Amino acid sequence: MTHLAQEPERVTIHCSDGVHLAGHFFQASMPRQALPVLICPATGVKQHFYFRFASWLTERGFDVLVFDYRGIGLSLAGKLKDCRASLADWGQLDQVAALEHLLHRTAREKVILVGHSAGGQMMGLMPNHAKIARVVGVSTSTGWFSRMRPAFALKARFGLHLFVPIGIKLFGYGPTAPIGLGENLPSAVAQ
Repeated sequence: MTHLAQEPERVTIHCSDGVHLAGHFFQASMPRQALPVLICPATGVKQHFYFRFASWLTERGFDVLVFDYRGIGLSLAGKLKDCRASLADWGQLDQVAALEHLLHRTAREKVILVGHSAGGQMMGLMPNHAKIARVVGVSTSTGWFSRMRPAFALKARFGLHLFVPIGIKLFGYGPTAPIGLGENLPSAVAQ
């Protein structure tokens, strides 16, 4: 792991349906009245990808929470082929629980949400979205193929319409890692 200004605290986030997510809390290195930051990952991106950014934010006075969605990274419980998570679960349960965890931890009423790709798109599924003061979207696109760069659109079409469906039938999960589309995904998320 890359050297960080301070080591984050591993935390457990409790979702309303009983699922537990793994996250890391980064405490601000200097007292400041800044709103805490919730980093919502992109599809198939593990929380560790965001650690350097979270550490950078703490050096500027922000408390930060990063986490893995159910079925991804440290939040995968059991075998990936047995995980029944969906994108709706990630937005309606996982992001909701992470937001509430961060608010409780920091005793604040609102957060700044940094959403990377789908992490920003799913904000619309969150029933507690009113607790978000500001949003920073990083590569938060519509997911519409016609708006993608041609080479990436071709890769995405091949992956999502051919390779991943065949992989789901063969393995029971979405094999997105071999084609460079993040970590392997629970089948319902990949679909």
